[in-house]
Amino acid sequence: MLGEREADAPSIDSAQSVAKRKAAPEPVIESTAPAPEPDAPVKPRPTAARKASTPEPKEEDKPRTGDGEIVVSVVTEQGQTVAGATILLELVDWDPHEEPGEDLLRFETVSGADGTYTFAELPDGDYAARAWTATAGQSDTAYLGDNQKKASVTLELWDGAPTSGLVVNNSGEPIANAVVHVYETDRFPGQILATTRSTSARAYTNERGEFRFPILWTGDWRLYAKADGYASAITETIKGGDTNVRIVLGKGASVSGKVIDELTKGGLPNIEVKLASDFPRDNFSAKSDIDGAFVITTVREGKYKLTVVDEDLVPTGDAPELQLRDGQDEKGVDVFVTPGAIVTGRVYDKTTGEGYAKAKLGASNRSGTGESRHEIATDSDGRYEIRGLAKGAYEIQLGEIPHYTSRDRYNQAKQIGVEPGKTYDGIDFVLNRGL
Repeated sequence: MLGEREADAPSIDSAQSVAKRKAAPEPVIESTAPAPEPDAPVKPRPTAARKASTPEPKEEDKPRTGDGEIVVSVVTEQGQTVAGATILLELVDWDPHEEPGEDLLRFETVSGADGTYTFAELPDGDYAARAWTATAGQSDTAYLGDNQKKASVTLELWDGAPTSGLVVNNSGEPIANAVVHVYETDRFPGQILATTRSTSARAYTNERGEFRFPILWTGDWRLYAKADGYASAITETIKGGDTNVRIVLGKGASVSGKVIDELTKGGLPNIEVKLASDFPRDNFSAKSDIDGAFVITTVREGKYKLTVVDEDLVPTGDAPELQLRDGQDEKGVDVFVTPGAIVTGRVYDKTTGEGYAKAKLGASNRSGTGESRHEIATDSDGRYEIRGLAKGAYEIQLGEIPHYTSRDRYNQAKQIGVEPGKTYDGIDFVLNRGL
């Protein structure tokens, strides 16, 4: 039965008591950039893969677990097979603004005589596939999951050329260890390419600030660059094949203030504060210190909403909107927070009544008033609890479950409006076992 109940009357230190479970580090904004070898050609890193050195394709030595298979076929625009093209396959399991970890699952090889290569024994997940020659390239995505253990990707190579340039600061000095991402192309106007999480879609500067992409399609592109100590930047339009791209990174803006308990008006420590925008490559955030103070630095010019990212707490009222310029120092931007809404329920089998353990659920915000919450797992009895929801309309979604019909999963998505401080019980999912 669906229903809601008022949360217990909050004590005067309700938000503070929630925050006490956290430590209080100094406010920081995370940013990482790998250090390429001096004078070495710029190449994606990290990687445990190596290119096959023989004419026949050779899989890499990186250990893998799983029973998935992806077949990559490389062809020309006219449909002719391409032998000997470089093929890169990566499991892309990191957020768009992050750099891949040292455990990156990455395979680089060459296409066989028939233009194909089969990657076997792969774990489930989202993959990016890329292929290129000296004069053409292409990329696409593939997915492996419980109900899809085989996938095929056909990469039709489009004409292109190596593209390179320089990243400098406002004084014209080269910036080492900057990362440059492909951002947008006129082939897909207004879209961020799905494969941009792949390491082949980013390049790193050497000690002279130089970067290089092995291939970019002929046509118009925009690039995105970032480096420690500088604001990120999105270029004006460049041409694929341009070898004199110049990207300037400035100081950026800064935003400071306090995270404050709505009830006690006291500062709250160790709360992540984030400047949210429509661009997923940026991650401007910091954690509040012992007094609740935070500082976010090196913010790219643009329009942002200031919010918090926390398991339990949400901002009260509308998130502050900021229009920031390079060099601007925006002070006194305080965020008042309160415990968010809670949604609970159970996932169980319709016939047996048994709960389904480790089912994954998420709450997608449909009103743009707060962060969406994902990857909440059920306990051994199939029960779940999603916490820290801001005011707004949400869709509670159930992830893929083996042996149960997808139709039930889609049809049972729950639409619910929530208010901070309230708990919504009985949001259940009843499963019908498939054939």
